[in-house]
Amino acid sequence: MYEISHYFGDSVYFFPNPVQPIKEQIGLLSTKCAALIATGFHVGFLVRVGIAVGDLRIKQITLPEGEKREIKIGSSMAKAHALQDLQDWVGGAVLSEFPATLPEINRLKYEIPLKDKGYSSPTTLEALNWVYILSGIYSHDKGKVINIIKQRILEIGDSESEKITFKLENTLAIVDRVFNDPQYNPIN
Repeated sequence: MYEISHYFGDSVYFFPNPVQPIKEQIGLLSTKCAALIATGFHVGFLVRVGIAVGDLRIKQITLPEGEKREIKIGSSMAKAHALQDLQDWVGGAVLSEFPATLPEINRLKYEIPLKDKGYSSPTTLEALNWVYILSGIYSHDKGKVINIIKQRILEIGDSESEKITFKLENTLAIVDRVFNDPQYNPIN
């Protein structure tokens, strides 16, 4: 599952196993991406994730030297990129015609903070619950989780910057939600 991945620039793309049911794939990918966001906070890099379902076309080409390459393009890649770009926090969202069977620990109904307040999605938006995984790293101590989030976000910009302050507030809001809801943080 998701053994094939490619990256360019600051983007990573995971490609699914075509014989596995899509709902199962979305669940596994949600878990993988939630863990990636949590790990990023822990070790010092910030991640924003967009997950989408759609078509994917793969064309194999042969370069003049004889080397074979694949070109991948499709609506799923475009929608995932647009979704991650719209978010105004450090976190992740799933845009899916196949929403999770809630409650699922790694996805939750949550109003994703978006840069474009006029954006309306034709499908369900759910947040990735990376907070639960990050809280496990810090012994489920909310204060420690908040401190590492503040530290990492303030490393990328000036604490006086309105943009950084807004991104930090948006990111901390989901921490409160998860810690206050036993459905998404069963340790409490």
